[in-house]
This record gives sequence, structure tokens and C-alpha cells, in this order.
Amino acid sequence: MRPQGHIAAGYLVSQAVIGLMAAPAEEQLALTILGIAAGIFPDLDVLYYFARKKKLIFDDDFVHHHWVSHTFPPYFLAALLFYHARPANAAAAFLHAGITAFSSVIVHLLLDMVGSGDGIMIAWPFSRRMVGIGKLNARGMQWKRLYEASPYVRIEYFIILSALFHIFGKLLANT
Repeated sequence: MRPQGHIAAGYLVSQAVIGLMAAPAEEQLALTILGIAAGIFPDLDVLYYFARKKKLIFDDDFVHHHWVSHTFPPYFLAALLFYHARPANAAAAFLHAGITAFSSVIVHLLLDMVGSGDGIMIAWPFSRRMVGIGKLNARGMQWKRLYEASPYVRIEYFIILSALFHIFGKLLANT
């Protein structure tokens, strides 16, 4: 999935957490920003790629789904540490933030399994086997062209439109 899809998915995850956890109004903006940021977080490895390549173009050697940032264990470990290291008197906002960040990252990884170039390593570190649905077996700009012509891009469009409808719905409700 492209960045705009992950951003929209992070937004939707944050809104789901806000609703399910009945987060108070004063937390909602921060949780929304956190959900969006966490939804794009696994793709921050592209900054390293761009710095190494010294250009803002993805070549066929761009295989960031093979990086540890696109595996589940680091995020499960971080969530466990976050939960167990929290202060005993931690406010509910602390828990809301942890659930939002963790959920957004996990949704990112799950979405990267659909229509990706090669899937992700769901069993890392025990296996480096790439798993995905509708793998396009392409990388870089070739993947982008194939993805945009594939039926899997419709999932991304649906996520983006859902986020936009939600935003507009909230705006209309506040007028």
C-alpha cells in the first residue's frame, strides 16, 4: 500500500480506538495524530533508503518489506514493554495511546500483505518466508505501476474514501 493509504488507515484506527475506549474529547486530537503517525511508522525506513541512494526515486532494489521494521515481533515486544513499564497510576490516556499506536502499526503490516510486491515476513525471526495475498512480485516503480492497475488498489481507495467520509461527517456534525 502507498503512504496515503497507510495514513488514512492510521486515521481510521485512531477513530476506532477513540470510539471503543470512549476517549475524552481532550485526548482525541492527540490520539488521531498518534494513529496517523504510527500508521506510517513502519515505512520510515524509506528515509534511510533515500539517504543511502541520494535521490527520491524507488529503484528495483527497494525491498523494505524484508527489513525488521516490517515484521510483527518488534512491535509486540514494544507493546509488552510499554504496558509493563507503565507507572502503576498511569492514566487511561497512557493506555489509549499505547493501544492506538500498536493497532495502527499492526494494521499497516496487515495491509502490506495485500497487493504488495513480495509480502512480509510474518514468522520472523523464525522464518524469512514472505507471506502475502496477491503478491505482485515486483519492486520499486514497477510495483507501483502494477499495484495501481491491480484490483488491490481498490482496498486502498476504499480506506481513503472511508477516512474522508468520516472527516467530512465530523465536520458536518460540528456545524
